Amino acid sequence: MDNHLLLAFISAAFLLTVTPGVDTAIVLRAATVDGRRQALMASLGIALGRFLRQPSAVKVLDRLTGGIFVAFGIRLAASPAP
Repeated sequence: MDNHLLLAFISAAFLLTVTPGVDTAIVLRAATVDGRRQALMASLGIALGRFLRQPSAVKVLDRLTGGIFVAFGIRLAASPAP
């Protein structure tokens, strides 16, 4: 891989990671308009939503890929260590 491509990828990944998203805007709005308690409730709601959404996303990806990742993980777990 070329060094300039790697640098471009790392730069893009860094910018996407540090850029605030919609969740941040929701919490900031709740903090400025409604106060600290509502901002905390918004944060907890966002965290709970992410926690509940993750297993369903994994199930959908598993169905879309035909279970190849699960099968690969089982194969890796069953194979002897080198």
